[in-house]
Amino acid sequence: MEQKNLKEDLNNIAQKVELRETQLLDFLAVIDRKEIKDKNKLIRAAGIPKATINKILEELKEYLEPLGQSAQFRPEWQQEIHKLLAKSSKENSQYLEEKICALFASLRNKKPLPKRQYDQFYATDQTTAKRALTISRNGDLDGRKIALLGDDDLTSVACALTGTAEKITVLEVDGDIIELIEETSQNLNLGIETIKLDLRDKLPPELARQYDTVFTDPPYTPAGISLFLNSALFLLKKSPLSRIYFCCGGSNRAREKELIIQKIVNEKGLLIKEKFSDFNHYHGAQSIGSTSSLYVCDWTTAARGTPPPNLPIYTFQQQKEMNRKRKKPF
Repeated sequence: MEQKNLKEDLNNIAQKVELRETQLLDFLAVIDRKEIKDKNKLIRAAGIPKATINKILEELKEYLEPLGQSAQFRPEWQQEIHKLLAKSSKENSQYLEEKICALFASLRNKKPLPKRQYDQFYATDQTTAKRALTISRNGDLDGRKIALLGDDDLTSVACALTGTAEKITVLEVDGDIIELIEETSQNLNLGIETIKLDLRDKLPPELARQYDTVFTDPPYTPAGISLFLNSALFLLKKSPLSRIYFCCGGSNRAREKELIIQKIVNEKGLLIKEKFSDFNHYHGAQSIGSTSSLYVCDWTTAARGTPPPNLPIYTFQQQKEMNRKRKKPF
């Protein structure tokens, strides 16, 4: 078997045992670097429940020696597995980050001016690269279908440059951003699909339950976050491996806003797996300290869309409405 087929087989095994491929590779890395002499030590070292370990060992029996003196790869597979693990290493991530940032530097002058009516504030190149690498390291990009709801930061391009996603689709309201993504995708043969769409309109029914991962940096209003999460849930497959990444910013002096975000997420039946504070950095957006957090949410069987508040979704619209009310005579 060639490495490509080994990788495909491991991806299939990961799905069978309901793990992300990166988790299975981490398991193989534990075997590679540790002398594991019994199953209990293997469970502790890998941090995976016993029932799942039993399933993994059964599925990997073609690649592993029987668990006796120590867990180890069969000699005929050692070289191929080592190559695969090396390809997933930190050094490879650093190379990809440099590659992404170099391309984005060349695209800087091609980006249209941010449109305030869409709450556009561009993220730094390093932030966009970090998003793609984080999604990839979490096992939510390799061999998976990812949708991006809004993409003025070109996160889709950064994801495509990893060369690992099965499909990348961008749903974007701004025609100028779509034009730039399409031009870049065509020039680099990235295969990114684009759909011009306002999420306040009905989503195409053929997109329902088609994606493993959804990424979005929505408008930072309760109505905006709710609407974009509803759209993400519409696109997401009903699977324990499905995941939503979304960004949201707020001042440290107004922490109650985070409670509103948590409430919206809870109402949608999503589980906040991780939150990375100050993950995203922007040019502008001083009202939120030019930073925002990245939320990683897992799909659950309770996941469902809920009606968003009947309010403007963009902060720009909200500010205009507030100014109008201030000017209204008593």
